[in-house]
Amino acid sequence: MAKYYDLAVANERLTDLRPLLAGLRDDRDTIVRSKVAVDGPGVAWQPGMVEQPGMVVDPATLARMEAAVRQIDAWGIMLRDIGA
Repeated sequence: MAKYYDLAVANERLTDLRPLLAGLRDDRDTIVRSKVAVDGPGVAWQPGMVEQPGMVVDPATLARMEAAVRQIDAWGIMLRDIGA
């Protein structure tokens, strides 16, 4: 369900949202580096890439990302792209 924020509330929410998005980007970059380490240089991250055999992804990283996305969703904010 869509939630609409007035400007003041939206600006307040940004204070909470920015660190979550920064953490999501950092965690995504960590996973990408792991993927490149397994597959070799020249591997570009693509949406939908998942863990593969030989690729080590810290479960804490995934749990942190899932918690951040759940919080963003609970605020009624649609996350379209972690990198944006």
